[in-house]
Amino acid sequence: MSSDAVDRAIRLLAENAAFLTLDQRLRIAALLARPIEPEPSYNRDPVDPPPTEAVVLTVEETADLLRVGRTTVYDLIKSGGLTSIMIGRLRRVRYADVVAYLDQTDRR
Repeated sequence: MSSDAVDRAIRLLAENAAFLTLDQRLRIAALLARPIEPEPSYNRDPVDPPPTEAVVLTVEETADLLRVGRTTVYDLIKSGGLTSIMIGRLRRVRYADVVAYLDQTDRR
């Protein structure tokens, strides 16, 4: 719940408390007790490396890093443009391979 939604709920609760049943009041209290969800961060710098402990990336993390969709990452892997590894049944991309892919692309 965003902070605006919480503020509106508190105002409505205060204005209409006399008309609410106990069950309704308890439901509102439970909603207000939820932590505020952080706003999604769409303004991340695409050249920021992942945390230092991330030596391998998931396909989703690779897509986020390259600012493309997952399907594009899978297409790059299938065409041989981007190298990936399998760890058990999980496909992972080395961070170094992402950097190498970016270095080999033509900068136009």
